[in-house]
Amino acid sequence: MVVVRAAKRVWAWFFEERNCIFQVFYLTLLTISYGVLVTEAWGSLGLGDQIIAAFFALSCAGLFFRVSLADPGVITLANIRDQQVYADHDALYPRGRVCRTCKTIKIPRSKHCRVCDHCVARFDHHCIWVNTCIAKHNYNAFFCFLVTNVCGSAHLVYILCAYFIHKMTAKIANAHDLSRDFASQVLTEIISSPEHARVAFVASLSIGVWFLVSLLLGCQMGRVVRNCTANEHFKRQRLRKDHAEDDPAPKRPVALDMAWGGVGLVDEVAAQALSVDDIERNPYDKGVMYNMRDAFDLGAKDKSS
Repeated sequence: MVVVRAAKRVWAWFFEERNCIFQVFYLTLLTISYGVLVTEAWGSLGLGDQIIAAFFALSCAGLFFRVSLADPGVITLANIRDQQVYADHDALYPRGRVCRTCKTIKIPRSKHCRVCDHCVARFDHHCIWVNTCIAKHNYNAFFCFLVTNVCGSAHLVYILCAYFIHKMTAKIANAHDLSRDFASQVLTEIISSPEHARVAFVASLSIGVWFLVSLLLGCQMGRVVRNCTANEHFKRQRLRKDHAEDDPAPKRPVALDMAWGGVGLVDEVAAQALSVDDIERNPYDKGVMYNMRDAFDLGAKDKSS
């Protein structure tokens, strides 16, 4: 039992309380990746690749701090009228509900983040990697952060693969056996040699980052096009379970979704008779261009009721 309680406490500290451990981890990986590139392979790069690599390194760091430090859209008594711009949704955002912690009305598309302990406008999710909510005012920077990480990791994979191929070409330049099998053997030896272990590690890490963040980005793109936040996705999921006789929902489900990079607890919803159409209705989807402007906080306003 002691072990179980300790494990739950560790889980809560990592995923349900604000802490900077994942921020430090990300910055460490970023520093290691580009540090190895500079110390091991920089001289073999052309000027263009050096400029591109420097651009992605600085962009990843800059957008990371931009997302981490920006106000995501915290709702206060002073600004709640300005934040109340979306139409009501009886299933997802019942009228008249008040946040017991913030003492403010729960406006459509907002949520009280249990990790940050405040209500946030157009709440998407709480991201452990930047230690803050992703919501109305920082979603655009977060999306750019994902794009930059995908492109930056792809560029790292490209230049590090080119580095290994350059090493292989130099080694077999004067060899008599120029068969594909021999070249493959030489390349394998170079990659697995202790001398190039750090470069091989960064290349493998970059492939993993590219794959995982690409999945995140793809899910986010799908939600932008439909103007549906991660919070709304999970609320609909919960409501569908609540209103299915053979599949009752748990009282407090934990939502873990690769599409937004964090863990969140789904809000309780008021008991009411809802049809599938009530749950699936999306009054915020008004066409791709409007949805993009709304998601990226570019001035789209929904004053309809």
